Amino acid sequence: MSVSKRIGFLMTALLIGMLTMPVLGQANGQDQQNGGGQNNGGAQNNGGAQNNGGRGGRGGGFGRGNFMDRFKQELGASDDEFAAIQPKIEAVMQIQRDVDSGRRGMFGRGGRRGGGGGFGGPPTTQPTPVQTAMEDLRQTLDDQSASTDVIKAKLDAVRQARIKARQNLAVAQQDLKGILTQRQEAVMVLDGILD
Repeated sequence: MSVSKRIGFLMTALLIGMLTMPVLGQANGQDQQNGGGQNNGGAQNNGGAQNNGGRGGRGGGFGRGNFMDRFKQELGASDDEFAAIQPKIEAVMQIQRDVDSGRRGMFGRGGRRGGGGGFGGPPTTQPTPVQTAMEDLRQTLDDQSASTDVIKAKLDAVRQARIKARQNLAVAQQDLKGILTQRQEAVMVLDGILD
């Protein structure tokens, strides 16, 4: 093979190598983005509704700051407006958790549930009245010798605590509604904060 043919062959190989490098780099970048979710929390990094800003995505992986930033953006609120709105949203979310706490859902009856911020709201350190009543009922049911009257009393306490929580929720929702524009109120209904 002549020198000129060798140089031509090497130049062709070099050119092909240069053209394929960006493609390989792009594929590698996608692998890191898609694969990183397994190292850093699964679906949160792989396009879950919360990271895409979808409505109704109030699941556990969404941090409080990001969650509230999304609300602020959806509401179109200024910094000053949202400073007044945010604590009212958080109050509603906390009471909503309280109203829903202890429900079986798909997970069955479990242990004590704290008031931590699964919805991105403020964590609580003290159990709420609903949580306390639910825990009392669980402990009573764990005692196989508990009488019917004791079980009924604990069950009534849970129901009364939930009624009170629902009343508190209505008040908190009305308080939030009072400072929102009509558009903002509609956004909060879509997000499940208002009824």
